[in-house]
Amino acid sequence: MKEGLISIIVPVYNAEAYLSTCVDSIIHQTHQEFELILINDGSTDNSKTICDNYQKKDNRIKVFHIDNQGVSHARNVGLSYAQGEFITFIDCDDYVDPDYLESYIQHKEYDCVVGGHLTFPSIRKVFHNDFVFNTSDSNNGLNNYVPRLDGSCWGKLYHHSIIQEHHIRFNEGMRFSEDTDFCLHYLRYAHTIKTITNTGYHYRILPNNHVEKKYRLTKEELDKNLSILLNDYQELEKNWNTEINHSNFRISIACYPIENVYSLQSDKEYYDLYYKYFYHNDKESFYKDPICSPYVRTITAIKNDFLDGNRKKGRQLMRNLQSFYGQQPLSIDYPYPLYKTYATLISKRQFIVAECLFFIFSLYKKYFAF
Repeated sequence: MKEGLISIIVPVYNAEAYLSTCVDSIIHQTHQEFELILINDGSTDNSKTICDNYQKKDNRIKVFHIDNQGVSHARNVGLSYAQGEFITFIDCDDYVDPDYLESYIQHKEYDCVVGGHLTFPSIRKVFHNDFVFNTSDSNNGLNNYVPRLDGSCWGKLYHHSIIQEHHIRFNEGMRFSEDTDFCLHYLRYAHTIKTITNTGYHYRILPNNHVEKKYRLTKEELDKNLSILLNDYQELEKNWNTEINHSNFRISIACYPIENVYSLQSDKEYYDLYYKYFYHNDKESFYKDPICSPYVRTITAIKNDFLDGNRKKGRQLMRNLQSFYGQQPLSIDYPYPLYKTYATLISKRQFIVAECLFFIFSLYKKYFAF
């Protein structure tokens, strides 16, 4: 382990369109004491060649080509080769500002340094204030702050010694929330946490990359995922001797394919998971939950289908929602803006069409359908 060195681990899979932007942003950091570990996870495009070319140009870059086994395995391979005193992760389709590493390393005395990020091409800023948390202090305020710390493995600086001492690795059996599992495991052994105002991590929102479409887990897979995460939170509560806000935990249930409710003509399977892990004994709580509600998730899926040009599928989901839930949506408010997040991803004409369709649907829902 080399003192002061930051090991940057970047898993790579079919990223030829974005990889150079990512690597160039790392090479041009104001803080230059780093090694860049590129793990090519069996890419079938030109990513392998791009990685090799960068390795030839810069001796700080190490490239490893492996068979495709998923992002968790790739990150674990990166950890096994890392020589740095500190570890950070960057995704291959993202990029960072020139002072990104410098803003983190100046707080290296803390066990974990956490910064914010900007999404693009639609701009959403996620930021932190300057805080220091001591996990041994029961009044540290961390119980409600954990949901802002546990969502992703990037945007953080870790101590390699803590990762090694406690054998912390990514769970290769999880297809979703594996980075949450990693973060919660690491936080279990962190005594001091520093949040910083830096938002120099740029997180790319790819078209057609909604959770609804990217992850389609079976009930059994979801049950296993939720069980792992619940155990993570319970272990964290035990180590920190405080109750932890589990709100991010509920996001995992969004991997249950909403179409299953309609194909099975029942939401019992879905509700059973909700009831098992979120301790609500009435369906009203389920239907009004802003993250888990099948009604809210259907509206979101309809919105995404229309904005992605899948109008036929969107209209079918509208019909399913109306026929299956009947009067139920009258008492439920949709908690998210219908167009704002995606407005920059589509043309003005498409935006107007989508806006008109949703306005008509809202009138239909209000006065006729439900």
